[in-house]
Amino acid sequence: MSAIRPETYQVFFKKTLCALLMSLFVLLPLMGAADHSSFGTNTMREISIYLNDRKLDLKTMPIVRSGVVYVPMIELAAELRFYYQRFNGEAAVLYKNNLFVKVLKDSDTAYVNGAEVPLAGPVFEEENRLYLPISLIASALDFERRWDPATGDFRMVSGDAGYKFAFFKDSFYKKIFVDAYGVNISVPIHWDKINSERQSYGFIDSFEQFSVEVVAERQAPGVTLEDWQALRFESVQKAGTVLIGEIGVDTMTSTRIDSHSLEYSVRQGPETLQHIDYLFLQGNIGYSLLFSYNSYIDPAYAKNIIKNVAESFQVDMLTIRESEEHYVEYRNFFEYGITLEHELYSNQLAFNTQRFEGTLANPDGVTQFLITVSKGTDRLEFIVPVKDGKFSTRIYLPFGLGKHNILIETLDKNGFIFEAKRDLNFEPRINYHRDNVMQFSLINTSGDKIRYLVPTARIPADHEQITSVSNLLTYKELTQYGKARALYLWIMENIELDGAMAPFSRNALEVFEQEIGTEEEIGLLYASFLRAIGIPAKITTGEGAAQQHLWVEVFINGEWRVMDIGHEFSTPSQGLPLKYFWLDRETFYADYENIKSLNE
Repeated sequence: MSAIRPETYQVFFKKTLCALLMSLFVLLPLMGAADHSSFGTNTMREISIYLNDRKLDLKTMPIVRSGVVYVPMIELAAELRFYYQRFNGEAAVLYKNNLFVKVLKDSDTAYVNGAEVPLAGPVFEEENRLYLPISLIASALDFERRWDPATGDFRMVSGDAGYKFAFFKDSFYKKIFVDAYGVNISVPIHWDKINSERQSYGFIDSFEQFSVEVVAERQAPGVTLEDWQALRFESVQKAGTVLIGEIGVDTMTSTRIDSHSLEYSVRQGPETLQHIDYLFLQGNIGYSLLFSYNSYIDPAYAKNIIKNVAESFQVDMLTIRESEEHYVEYRNFFEYGITLEHELYSNQLAFNTQRFEGTLANPDGVTQFLITVSKGTDRLEFIVPVKDGKFSTRIYLPFGLGKHNILIETLDKNGFIFEAKRDLNFEPRINYHRDNVMQFSLINTSGDKIRYLVPTARIPADHEQITSVSNLLTYKELTQYGKARALYLWIMENIELDGAMAPFSRNALEVFEQEIGTEEEIGLLYASFLRAIGIPAKITTGEGAAQQHLWVEVFINGEWRVMDIGHEFSTPSQGLPLKYFWLDRETFYADYENIKSLNE
């Protein structure tokens, strides 16, 4: 057999290479078509996003990567009426109706109301826009989602998710989103939309008529709520209606929005309708909730419903309804560069306390946080120091079982200035500008009443000096009564009465360190000592025959007892240092009026 010459190899190689290249030219269009139909990577085919039957008007086309549909965050926010903000180029947030979503560039983890949520794909940036998977928003809103790669349509279907149900004092309510005005309200569950051309909801039958109409009008710059009220009042007068009630001024307790109200009657055919108009002002938009009911509706029942609906009024992106689950990180959270050391999210379960610890990359002079804990009408404030950009504390949940609302703020000065005089209410006021940092809800799983065991700004029962001294003074005592007595006697022997200073110029720690205090401040020190060793203690005030007076009450052996240690100083008795120790509360109260416990 003769050998194959080298030239033959070269010819064979060239022919094979040409054949491969021709195959690639034939296959490339087919591959592109396949990619085009499967949306396997980036695609230029039009993709449409729908909310129910409404196509979202996105100026920048969505992108598909690895089968995941991405949308530009800022444009999605505008279409769905979310508040949008981006911080430091890395983090961005969306907020609406107590829903807070945070994403980080190049991360495949998002945070919904503080809780970690894995993403179908990482957030990315293109042409200075952040893109996130649309499935995240659909899931966060509890919308059904349908993605059809063949048509390029991604549909979010709200269904019943458009309603959120709640039970108020009298019945079930459902949340209505009034997209035309960017607001929402909760109405009785049996109410429906009754006018296709107006934002009116209610019910009308052969006899009864009860409804609310939502109105929004843009106001001129500088218009106040009083101005908006005057405009509505003027229109009522021009219509010839009769004002039958006083103009009301109210603050919605659940959303902390101020409102005014008008009440008047309107003749409609043979019957008279009662109208109550609740007015709100947010920015330069005046909002009205115009309620109307006829004589077949019981007025007391109607006004209860009206109050509940008005309380539920919420402007998208602007307000937080504390009665519902919520979590928000405000601008300052990002500007201070706050990093939390422990997971924190809305309605997180806690047993009496929740750890709050972290760092500030840019403290910018922040030396303390003010933490406000509230539940219904109960409210408590305490201070957390920030040292070298670090903070560490426990958030106390003092009001028993259930949801507590937490607000974190900064104070722009050191210390407190309390306005209190001997002849005025002792309740303090903080005179500082506060900046919101974050706000969230926690669920206390404990039914323990720890309200009068927690430290506060003026009763720092958790300070190491207070705890160490109180334990040192009482470790030999076997009963709580004995411990309370030992602390009482120590204060009598070691603290001097200051009759010159105004009350509450010092907190309990300063009284201890300076060994001097007013009657009221000595009471703070005694309460701090007691709380530090686990004995509930509260500060109570009442109006006596001569002036307002303050005393300490302790809870021992299942009952509250009065410890009037301040009076022990101001009215010394001959050889009886315990004259005002362990007093019967009912007997003591007989000498005072307007008795109440301070928010300490």
